[in-house]
Amino acid sequence: MIRRSITVRDVQKREWSETTYSYVLFTDQKKNGNAVVINLKMDDLVEKLQNLTTMEDSRLTIVNERGEKLLDVQTSPIEETEKLKDEIYSMEEAGESYRKVEVGNNTYFVSYLYSEDTGWNYVKVTDWNSMFSLLRELNRWFVGVICVMIIVVLAVALGNTLSVIRLHTQMEKVYRAMIPHTNVFQQKETFLNNFIHSRKLFSRGQLREEMERIGFGVSDESCYTLLLLQIEDYDRFVDTYEETGIYNMKFCFQNIFEESFSEKFGVAGLINQDSTITFLLEVSKVTDVWETIESCFQSFCGNVGIFVPWEFFCLGTRQQVSLEKIPELNNEMQKYVQEGFFYPSNSCINLEQVRSEHSEKAHFQQPGAEKWERALQSGQNLSELYRELVQNLWHCNMAEYMRAAMWVGITVTQNADSFLREETDVNGLLRKLSRCEKAQEVNALFEDLFTRFDHRQQEKGEKSGVAGRLDTIKEYIASHYTDSNLTLKTLGDEFGISPNYLGRLFKKDMGMSVQEYINEVRLKNVLRELKETKDSAKDIAERNGFISSSNYFYTYFKKKVGVTPQMYREMNRE
Repeated sequence: MIRRSITVRDVQKREWSETTYSYVLFTDQKKNGNAVVINLKMDDLVEKLQNLTTMEDSRLTIVNERGEKLLDVQTSPIEETEKLKDEIYSMEEAGESYRKVEVGNNTYFVSYLYSEDTGWNYVKVTDWNSMFSLLRELNRWFVGVICVMIIVVLAVALGNTLSVIRLHTQMEKVYRAMIPHTNVFQQKETFLNNFIHSRKLFSRGQLREEMERIGFGVSDESCYTLLLLQIEDYDRFVDTYEETGIYNMKFCFQNIFEESFSEKFGVAGLINQDSTITFLLEVSKVTDVWETIESCFQSFCGNVGIFVPWEFFCLGTRQQVSLEKIPELNNEMQKYVQEGFFYPSNSCINLEQVRSEHSEKAHFQQPGAEKWERALQSGQNLSELYRELVQNLWHCNMAEYMRAAMWVGITVTQNADSFLREETDVNGLLRKLSRCEKAQEVNALFEDLFTRFDHRQQEKGEKSGVAGRLDTIKEYIASHYTDSNLTLKTLGDEFGISPNYLGRLFKKDMGMSVQEYINEVRLKNVLRELKETKDSAKDIAERNGFISSSNYFYTYFKKKVGVTPQMYREMNRE
């Protein structure tokens, strides 16, 4: 635990200073030494300690195993000297629980306790005169009374020693009241769960009382909204922190989220049973609400990354509703939270955008499996065909998108050549698809599949001698370049080769695309005619295959030559 002072601001931007203790909830010793820290407010505890009778004219210090002070409470200015330290170390070595210690002109009663549960040392130093002042008052009484008083004083001394144990017990009770699974947090989560998820009916007075109890200032003008924070890669999250640590990690995320948003909003979180955490925001006094939410969410992602590098998806809404409308808004948002499948990690998207972008039904079996079969047989670039399909699927929901992905996977693997089927059998591909949590992962899986397929097709084509026909194709271009309809597709049809495959072979051999090569041949003849004839540049361009109705020729000419056709002609005449 580390004691530090922080500045706290509420929704009205009032500021005050609070002392907190940062408690290490989780550490990863095996990897990078990352730690998850929770801030605990100890002011109440310190105040209670100072008011205890056993703390009169005393100083209580709690030290951890590394010698760092966790707590130092004084009701009397007792100086920490080397003599006093040596006596305490001597008590530790001797295993003594208490001792009378003289330091200069002062005499102290020192109590010492080591807790194996926390690894903390509890040291309490009390002024001797204050401790035994009652004994001096009784010196003039008869022996019997003195004996009785000695017994009482010894009992007080023993009680003082035991008070350290009681203080330790009290501190642990207060600490346990500040961590999950205790009454405060259970009451808060029980109320939010009953209200938001179970839609339990509360009277207006009950609702106001419960909201005020969890830190919200409720008024008739108050407006609220909801955010759903989804933990990405949840299977890995469960494997990493296991069942016993999942709740604590979620609690840590909730804590950091609330701290990131509390400067701008009133905020309270509810840890759900699935991969999400629900947050209730009071937005009445915030302008540009959605822009502020996005900014706070990015701050949250950065704050979490300091401790545990993890990614999230946040679904919110632009709606600002009264408190009674919150359960209805939650039900609506729950329907769309899975559509975070389409968006990158650490993105904050609003419900209205998701609803407009992913509400249509998918018709992925049109144009049908025959088109994919023809593409596989002809060597067509499957990536382009897949990207065209994905573009059509963008407006459907996640379930429809995954159905389409499964259908494509089965169609491709069932119609691929046997040499490809060894690497990507149907069941293997579908297993990989079922584990994808984002559309980007699905697309990357298919891009990898199609890339390997294209490489195999290219190897197969080169073995068949198609690459050796490039010289014939270049001769054909040299004799037909004046045809403005000469394109990669017409060459593919002419020579019975897949256009995409021909384009890849040509670029590999010439270092440029087929269309670039055709334009180079045309430009060479245009330059010759500009020098040798007086015809207009437009007529020369049209005669050599450039489309006369387009400004493309003039743009292309200046880009390649550096000047306009007219300037080129004048320069050569000079």
